[in-house]
Amino acid sequence: MEKIKRMLSRISKKQWIIIGAIVLVIIIAIVLLLTLGNDEKKNDVVKEETTTVNDSANIVREATYEGLTINNIVLMTSDDYATFTATVTNNSGETKDIEDFYIVLKKGDEEVVSVYAYLGDALAAGESRDITASVGMKLTKDVVDTAEYRSDK
Repeated sequence: MEKIKRMLSRISKKQWIIIGAIVLVIIIAIVLLLTLGNDEKKNDVVKEETTTVNDSANIVREATYEGLTINNIVLMTSDDYATFTATVTNNSGETKDIEDFYIVLKKGDEEVVSVYAYLGDALAAGESRDITASVGMKLTKDVVDTAEYRSDK
């Protein structure tokens, strides 16, 4: 025991500071490694994608806009991303040159979002075309319950 006391008494104050700094760096490195290791484990967890179909009656109902019939409507939300798909048929008896329109999604009477829908080239009488429009937000039943269509935002 006396030998250890003599050996420790020979260590200068400067050497004790260096030893303390080394121990402190080792403790910080261990803490950081443990913390980063936990973050990597969290990132390895695969988030399950949840898909919800909004089948509100006033969204999926067949609608008419400027002589075009819009039907086979599906509004699907996957996590924070919603996709609107539908079939657009020209039942007007003449070629329609409507290139695009907006799908206005509402909750009651209040507009929640207006989504751009691209129809493309002129649609001949009796011709049908499938459309898809997407928006980066949830559009479940508790968010929107009505769809309307218009030519401007």
